[in-house]
Amino acid sequence: AKIILNDATYTYDGQSHTIVGTTESPAGLELGYKYYDKNRREITQEEIVDAGTYYVEAYIVSNNYEVEKVTKTLTINPRGLKLTGITMVKKTYDGTGKVEADLNIAIISGAVPELGIVDGESLSLDGSSVVWTYENYNAGTRTATRNGIYKLVGEGTTKASNYTLLSENQVDAVLGEIEPIVLTVVVTAEDKDYDGTTEAKGVKINAVNSSDIIKDETVSFIFTSASYED
Repeated sequence: AKIILNDATYTYDGQSHTIVGTTESPAGLELGYKYYDKNRREITQEEIVDAGTYYVEAYIVSNNYEVEKVTKTLTINPRGLKLTGITMVKKTYDGTGKVEADLNIAIISGAVPELGIVDGESLSLDGSSVVWTYENYNAGTRTATRNGIYKLVGEGTTKASNYTLLSENQVDAVLGEIEPIVLTVVVTAEDKDYDGTTEAKGVKINAVNSSDIIKDETVSFIFTSASYED
């Protein structure tokens, strides 16, 4: 008799898996199975759930046949996910390109549409190793680029190792806004006698909130004209 058993590969789906063999010469003999984890520790078939490598050993139950046992590999691959919906936190100009990402509306979905997060499981994101930087840090609409990779974190009993979030399935660039600093300027003018005009003379800047000006940067002001409102 001969045992026919083949390697098998699955994608994590929260269910247990196995490999079913057959026999030939003769066909239809009853097979028994033993199951092992990657360290060759014997386990039950119901434990073959999480992503990883397992081994299935098949043998003929009947003592009427002396056939060597057959062992094959069962692989469960992590479920591939992708990340979308990242936005940038609006910032005020600070002389740097560093910006924080807003993950509140980020979406973790299946890299293959029908293979998203398994029902009843929940994942969150760890962005501690990710840095976003604007290529141009002046005020305006800018493009932020990602350096680093978001990692998955399992919530409750969910195991992040059953999923994968590859760099190519993460957001690489996002548009965001850098708002200009609003400076408070105190302007004075010389007193004048009524002359029938609203023209202001001797206009000068008496005070600027210099603490709002970025260190080592200089701001100058040019008056084109100044007048009284009445």
